[in-house]
Amino acid sequence: MSRSTRTRRTIAASLAAVAGVGALGGAVGVGPATARPTCDDLNVLCPPPPSPPKSAPGTVNVAAGYTLSVRARPTSASAKVRSLPDGARVRIVCQTIGRKMTGTYGTSRLWNKLSKGGYVADVYVYTGSDGRVARTC
Repeated sequence: MSRSTRTRRTIAASLAAVAGVGALGGAVGVGPATARPTCDDLNVLCPPPPSPPKSAPGTVNVAAGYTLSVRARPTSASAKVRSLPDGARVRIVCQTIGRKMTGTYGTSRLWNKLSKGGYVADVYVYTGSDGRVARTC
């Protein structure tokens, strides 16, 4: 038997063994390990991601001459608590999912609960972010 034939047979046998172990691993339920992310070469675990701030600032942005209705609940069908003029600064204490609204910043179901009470649709408040800026209510 030539050397190249022996090499090919050795490679073929090795591949068959690896394939057999892979098939056996699947048969006994061995799956990929779930690794936790590490932050450096010493395998130190990463710190948890930062939690959202307790509150966040926002600025009302509605069309000139209009006001933004502050609602008792996160829906436009809820009772109106008060109105905020364009440019009013607000403090968002938490955010929740409510009725879908379309406004200055697109369409979303995200509503902001204000520090002085009530809810406003996030699509009318400039927060500097397209996503959440405060904890979930």
